[in-house]
Amino acid sequence: MKLVKFSLCSALLAFAYGTARCEEDGVLLFKDVPFPIEARIAPGGEPGSRLFETPLSEPLSADYDTVLIDGLMPDPDVQIQIRVKYGANFKVLTQSESKRFPNGRFWAKFQLGGPTREPLKIAVTSGGAASASTLTIYSAEVFIRTAEKEASGKPASADRKFTHFDPKPPSTELSFIQVDRSDWGARQPMGNFVAHSPDMITLHHTQGSFPSNYTNAVTEMQYMQSYHQAKGWTDIGYHYVISPQGDIFEGRPVGMMGAHVSGKNENNIGISIMGSYNDMDGPMPTNDAIYSLIALTKYLQAEYKIGANRFYAHRDLDNTDCPGKLLYSRMGILKSLLFNPSSGKTKAMAFKPLTGGVAGAAEQLSGASELYPALRDLLDSYEGR
Repeated sequence: MKLVKFSLCSALLAFAYGTARCEEDGVLLFKDVPFPIEARIAPGGEPGSRLFETPLSEPLSADYDTVLIDGLMPDPDVQIQIRVKYGANFKVLTQSESKRFPNGRFWAKFQLGGPTREPLKIAVTSGGAASASTLTIYSAEVFIRTAEKEASGKPASADRKFTHFDPKPPSTELSFIQVDRSDWGARQPMGNFVAHSPDMITLHHTQGSFPSNYTNAVTEMQYMQSYHQAKGWTDIGYHYVISPQGDIFEGRPVGMMGAHVSGKNENNIGISIMGSYNDMDGPMPTNDAIYSLIALTKYLQAEYKIGANRFYAHRDLDNTDCPGKLLYSRMGILKSLLFNPSSGKTKAMAFKPLTGGVAGAAEQLSGASELYPALRDLLDSYEGR
């Protein structure tokens, strides 16, 4: 466990809602069926009978030979298929590799015999489910399985690769509790890390589950590492992940290059907030998550001398809608809180020691929203959507 101390400053800045959906390279899109896709599963049914099917995916601009689907499967007695269109016919493929966690989170990988750009459908078939449930697909992506997934844009010399990382003592005193890799049960990386020198931060959402408690957030971290490694990545792609309860989870070591922005990972710290924030009627980023995001980012800003012009949302750097409308529309206020102290009035926050690996950021920043009007405005904007 590590502690990180910071001071929070206020500023007021107007914001506007973003509404555009960008088509991310390698991500399947289905007309009029946005992610997350939900399929209602009725009990019973003949084994193999089709319960749900998407329309054909939108045209693809690059070859693929692998499909990777990520979602939530409460009942294991259902099957996922893909149906690739070849002329007037469809080739039906079952998963070549998959993993389902006890909480229902799953990924399924499908491998074709060779590269193609043909559209496809995702189908759900019955395995004799005993009760009704809802299967959720958070994302589906396609890629060439032999492609390099973590290229930094230039080759790394051998002396810059490490299988582990022992961080230097921080120059800034720590005061928030971090859930270390060992605490959430991280597996070993599948290859070498590459050292980098952080000078920028990118904000993401995980576009996945919204865990209801610390235990579920730990499982989500374990799932994300497994899912990212199923893509062929060395380890979980993010450096930090924040749960709805405000817990700050250590992902990939911050001194090692991540895998979170295609072609722009070197010297880039990736922070992701658990949940999916594109749906205006869906879950909001919690107060605890926002408090912890500000605490963590203020620490990183001081530790690595990162300026406001080097704090990005994922969609600022790549062809994607990440971190979702609900987070992206508040980037102006977040930057004000982080980088623009108002009238030089900086007031230290009162921190409370915490135990059990749970950050409890609402307690950590007790009274913060009253002291800092911009933070109060940010939290009020989520309550009012």
